[in-house]
Amino acid sequence: MTPRRRERRFIAVAGAAALVAVGLNLAFSAVAAHHRRKRRELPGFTAQVNLSAAEIKRLADRIITKSKNTYDSVAAVPFDKVSFSNVIAPLAELDALQFPLVQACVLPRMVSTSEDVRRASAEAQKRLDCHFLLCRLALPGDRLLSLMDRKVQLRHRLARLLGYPNYSDFAIEPRMPKTSRKVLEFLEEMSEQLNDVANRELNILKELKMKEEGNAQFGMEDLLYYIKRAEEFKVDLDIGEIKQYFPASLVISGMLKMFQDLFALRFEEIKDADVWHDTVRVFSVWDASSSDLLGYFFLDIYAREGKYAHTCVVTLQNGCLCSNGTRMVHHISNRATYSRFSGLRLEGDFAEIPSLLLENWCYESVSLKMMSGFHQIIHSSENVDIDDLIKDLHPKVMSGLPLLEGTSPASCFPRITIGYDAVCYSYIWSEVFAADLFVSKFKDDLLNQHAGLRFRNKVLAPGGSKDPLEIITNYLGREPSLQPFIQSRTRNSL
Repeated sequence: MTPRRRERRFIAVAGAAALVAVGLNLAFSAVAAHHRRKRRELPGFTAQVNLSAAEIKRLADRIITKSKNTYDSVAAVPFDKVSFSNVIAPLAELDALQFPLVQACVLPRMVSTSEDVRRASAEAQKRLDCHFLLCRLALPGDRLLSLMDRKVQLRHRLARLLGYPNYSDFAIEPRMPKTSRKVLEFLEEMSEQLNDVANRELNILKELKMKEEGNAQFGMEDLLYYIKRAEEFKVDLDIGEIKQYFPASLVISGMLKMFQDLFALRFEEIKDADVWHDTVRVFSVWDASSSDLLGYFFLDIYAREGKYAHTCVVTLQNGCLCSNGTRMVHHISNRATYSRFSGLRLEGDFAEIPSLLLENWCYESVSLKMMSGFHQIIHSSENVDIDDLIKDLHPKVMSGLPLLEGTSPASCFPRITIGYDAVCYSYIWSEVFAADLFVSKFKDDLLNQHAGLRFRNKVLAPGGSKDPLEIITNYLGREPSLQPFIQSRTRNSL
């Protein structure tokens, strides 16, 4: 074959290959477009759940630019000209506009299967957090133990400048107890009523250790192990054996049925919705009486590489969330007027109460059948040595158990200074309120829709727009009581 003919043949073959490549590319594009068209749109849902790394970066840039312009505009308003229309309204509108955009940037960090997307999302969250902290003039939190004393001093000075006797009262004033005195009274009453139960349980653990190890001192390092051993002796359960009676599909359908019956809701699964992984399920939520659409939730329950490891709920936009179950009802039922009081934006002591309340149904036979088949003193003064304080408090709080030698609890408990400053009481406070709500309104009739609908409308619907203590007091018709929690702990002790 002559060189010229070989060249023409090569060109012909190359041309044919190019045509095949173009044809395949068009075919793949058509298939991709077909799949995109198949994705069902969700009416009213504007959040984005499948952004690329580049799109996340561009969206974060846009959020920061818009936010900075709005805050600069508000900051430029002379103090004597401040009004709702030129200060409050622009910030409220900005919050409502940007909330789903921010969530679109930060959710992929937790759920995306792409490492590049997770990295871009994490970087976007850092930038956004930094920007919003600057907008709100928040104080930075120091993490090193050597700086904690200085941090306490600065906080004390800040509180005094604002007219509070100490930082505890400053931190607690916007929360349910209102004052540090109320918190101390609450904790003292709890301690007084549960002290005998705690000492009895501790003696049981000490006896167990003596049987297994002989006459050795019982220390902090023994606590978790012997609690587990005591539970094994008391109930003799194999958790692995129990799991077979709670298949995921049956548990989910049972929970949704229970929520439907109790709160007058209706759930409908939506197939072919746009999701970030093929195991994610999407449901619409409707009011059973009016047939009004209340929102959507995405259920992403299975572990996978790169996914956020903890159970949580993430609000994507008002009325739509990536859910862990019990909190879903709370946020879908939220009907606050302003974005600032919707979704997860609840007063800290109130946020846990509804989900803790609903956990009670997991221990009742009616609902189980549906789901189964085969710190305070640190911020009370200016000069405190954190390490010495914790070493002094530890044996008093832990019924005489000594600290493990060579350990420094202060250095591994950053919540003392970051996020939980002066409010470490909050979780047990929520447990007490949840126990009272359950015993008073639901225990005698677990699927009482009248009580459930009233709870949904009176307690869940206001979100963060009303004082939570007032909400719960009005719902109960009296002041909340500690007694149901005390009785429950006493009844279920080791």
